[in-house]
Amino acid sequence: MGAEGEAFAIAKHYLNVGRCFVSFTCLGLSIAAYEAALRYAGEREQFGRKIAGFQLVQQMIAEMMTGAETSRLLACRATDALDRGGAGSRPGLSHGQAPKFRHGTVGLRDRLAGARRGWLHP
Repeated sequence: MGAEGEAFAIAKHYLNVGRCFVSFTCLGLSIAAYEAALRYAGEREQFGRKIAGFQLVQQMIAEMMTGAETSRLLACRATDALDRGGAGSRPGLSHGQAPKFRHGTVGLRDRLAGARRGWLHP
């Protein structure tokens, strides 16, 4: 269990481990949404051409990729800091940012598809 007076340090360590787990879970969801949106943009046609050729759609997909890559970097840095024993506030940073990027990526995916149900999982 640990020595007397170490309970907070042990609890903090496991909270940081949980935060890293949440960060990578959100990262996986962001990547899945990005890949689905990219695939959908390559298939969907509007005005006689693929919507992937429209500049606004390209911008939306680029924002999704940027969010996913930022989440990946923050999650990896937090995990590295945790492994080194000097996590500090980094797990909290990745835990706070990853859900924001996941939410933004899924929101962009839904806007891209016109919030059509079932397009992610045919």
